[in-house]
Amino acid sequence: MLRRFLGYPFGNAMARAIASGFESMDHLVDRFTAESTPSVRQALFPDGKGSEPSITYQLCLELQRIGDRIATALPEAPGRVVRTYLQRSEIENLKLFCRTILGTGDGPPPASLLLPLPRNSRLPQAALADAESIDQFTAILPKGVLRDRLRHAAKVPPGDRLFAVETSLDRYFWENILGAAERLRPFDKSAAMEVLGGRADLDRFGIISRGLRAGLDTKVILSGLPDMGTAFPYRQVRLALCSGDPAGRIKELYPEPGVDDPLGRAGEIGLYRRLRRILQQVMRSHPFDISIPLAVLLLKELEIRETQIVMSGFLLGKERDELTALAVETGR
Repeated sequence: MLRRFLGYPFGNAMARAIASGFESMDHLVDRFTAESTPSVRQALFPDGKGSEPSITYQLCLELQRIGDRIATALPEAPGRVVRTYLQRSEIENLKLFCRTILGTGDGPPPASLLLPLPRNSRLPQAALADAESIDQFTAILPKGVLRDRLRHAAKVPPGDRLFAVETSLDRYFWENILGAAERLRPFDKSAAMEVLGGRADLDRFGIISRGLRAGLDTKVILSGLPDMGTAFPYRQVRLALCSGDPAGRIKELYPEPGVDDPLGRAGEIGLYRRLRRILQQVMRSHPFDISIPLAVLLLKELEIRETQIVMSGFLLGKERDELTALAVETGR
């Protein structure tokens, strides 16, 4: 207990101080509706010439900086978990490249759509952006598990290929998180699983709902499910997908009551709100473990989501009530 007390006060205090500056949906709406339409459009969709990064890039860069500060203030093993989570931006950029190669084939994505990389990233992003095929793309990647996974995923039939590639990247990310969490002491590991499990459930949900909508084979959907998560257990998902009514059985597994369309947009929003409740409970507690730093990191991600919703809604002329319906309210 003494080691727990000595290892976390500074990191937790810093994390709480950072979270106190996060904005609520009401503040975000007020701030962006005070701006002119051209200025908001420019912030959300820059000209791509590199003179001004998008607001999304700036917010994600802030997330990286927050994560670095928190990781530095923590003991080594918990700090490693935080830094591993920050590698999510690498995964999202890899997905973007793969969508271009396997989808439109219109050349590399604009730099304004790419997320900032972690400080310790070794991803050869510039070279990957020039790849014209998935074979070229994987050849550029460093030897290791990631390259092997992508090469295996690229061998599936064309109709399933992009799904398999993207979900293999998600699984790789969560396996790295799980590997970092395994090095934690038992109380820290339990706390990390609770907080990050709620975030992993969103990926599980996305893979299942996307696979069902696309009519993909059960094995393809199951192969993409992350090993982490607290909802949609693998065995029950497998039984549901193999049943005569896959969508109906999956809806029965949805963890949030009162959602009209669990496999649609409402289901995703419900899981975001469920995650927020988990994070709020953590922030109201006073644990001497990794849960506070991880909760702050995820709250920042939710704030980024809210900001994107407000800015896009403003440009589309949406009313405040319409934006609130999509919100998870990350502010305090």
